Amino acid sequence: MDLLKAIRTRRSIRNFENKDVEDKKIRQIIDAARWAPSACNLQHWLFISIKDKSIKEKIIINGEVQKQILNAPVNIAVFYDKSLSTENNANIQSVSAAIQNITLMAHSLGLGTNWVAGINKPNVIRNILNVPDRYKILAIIMLGYPKKSVELTAPPRKSINQILQYEKYRLTEFDFPESIRIKEWNQQQIINYQKKISRRGFELEYIKEDKINEIFDEIKDKIKGERVLDLFPFSGHFLSKLQKLNKKVFGKYASEEIIEASLLYNKELENKNLITKYNEKYDTITMFYTIEHISNIKETLSDVYNHLERDGNLIIVTRNKYSWRGLWDFINLTLLNKNELDKSYFLGLHHIGPWEILTKRKIKKLLKCSGFKEINIKGKYFFPVSELENTVTIQKLNNLHFIFRILKHIDKFFDIIKLNNVFGETFIITCKK
Repeated sequence: MDLLKAIRTRRSIRNFENKDVEDKKIRQIIDAARWAPSACNLQHWLFISIKDKSIKEKIIINGEVQKQILNAPVNIAVFYDKSLSTENNANIQSVSAAIQNITLMAHSLGLGTNWVAGINKPNVIRNILNVPDRYKILAIIMLGYPKKSVELTAPPRKSINQILQYEKYRLTEFDFPESIRIKEWNQQQIINYQKKISRRGFELEYIKEDKINEIFDEIKDKIKGERVLDLFPFSGHFLSKLQKLNKKVFGKYASEEIIEASLLYNKELENKNLITKYNEKYDTITMFYTIEHISNIKETLSDVYNHLERDGNLIIVTRNKYSWRGLWDFINLTLLNKNELDKSYFLGLHHIGPWEILTKRKIKKLLKCSGFKEINIKGKYFFPVSELENTVTIQKLNNLHFIFRILKHIDKFFDIIKLNNVFGETFIITCKK
């Protein structure tokens, strides 16, 4: 196979035929690997071919590796010598080059591969495979004959203009800033960022299921008419709830890539009426935790207004600046000066790009300027119980669950006395065209 053709048509394969891979081909693949460049020609690599299912199961259970490795007839465990060329990770770079050769050579021989890096306990795997201590596992390569139903064309790549610059770096329309301050971004940069992280899965937008259900129960009676649009869903957690209603439900995503990732990671989401452009007008439009991730809110709300039927409903679920979350943002941005995207987490809370949490007053003003009427804003969640319970560290502390139950009761009391309408973490906003 021509080299450039092999590079362009290779792709990750996760579904394989139940067919053995000949040892001769495995040796051909490792022969290609050993000709990869390595620092000082030290050839830092070690490869172990694994066909035994019991060994694979030990690696999954004890080494905490992704279960998908069982799908492949052969696993190649790839190790690097951690005692050599440690400067600038030269040993890791060398072995990574060898893995690239493995994937290309396998593809040229009619085999498929998947490069698995999700390895939580490398020392355990080293012991299972009886590998000396000086080696550390870098990856496991799934290897086998692709199922005949698998399409072997690679997914689209960024254009050269998006990734190549000359002499010095400059921020372009294809890239995005590092700051979490939304005023430094335009909407296309936010979309580009969301496209990129959507491929990593949706742990980044994880909201506890009981919180989703509770919010949905609050708003489902306000969803009027037959045609409903959920605007800018990310993982589609709320959209999948809407799809269970006896209505025609659409999801307007920011990009096709996010739609594909949503369907991959959210098994409840149905592959129907998922669009990237407005389609006619709607009786109800919903926005679940998305308005804080929009740089051009005024224009977006005007657009929403134009795409609602007369007397149509807009339902917004968003965060409150005057809440524990707004306080945390203030501490991060002002006191700790943590303005970078990856330094702005709160316990289990993550984000889907830059944000700006708004006050109730500003939200009302924006809605009125766009022409909406009968604006009603209800607050919920004075305490971040759901987010706290979702953290791995706190899940291990069983004695705290009793405290959480107390906090939930206090939260319900704050609901009764309307204190959550001022300091609740979440606002549920309903209004009409």
